[in-house]
Amino acid sequence: MLTHYKVEDMQAMLKSLTPEEIDAFTRVLKQSSRYKPVMLKEELTDEQVARFSVNQYRVTRVTIDTYQDREYSYGADLAHVIGYVYKINDNDYKRLNAAPSYDPNPFPL
Repeated sequence: MLTHYKVEDMQAMLKSLTPEEIDAFTRVLKQSSRYKPVMLKEELTDEQVARFSVNQYRVTRVTIDTYQDREYSYGADLAHVIGYVYKINDNDYKRLNAAPSYDPNPFPL
């Protein structure tokens, strides 16, 4: 992610991108606020992340933001089996901790 008004040399930032990526980035840049961070490139490989990390001191005000993306081995065919899965939020955590605990053996012998 980069906040484009803070980047001093935008041309240097775009050198490693393909023409399609530059076009997509330019479109998003024109549509967004100059104060809002803009995604420069998605789905970086581990090698790309490592190269950026080593050279990050050269490109100030640019960061790598990560996110989790779920992949279904069988696509949409079996996605309904798992259902909606996301990180737990504070409200759900409180609600689940307040609920009576589950006893797998309610009638011990």
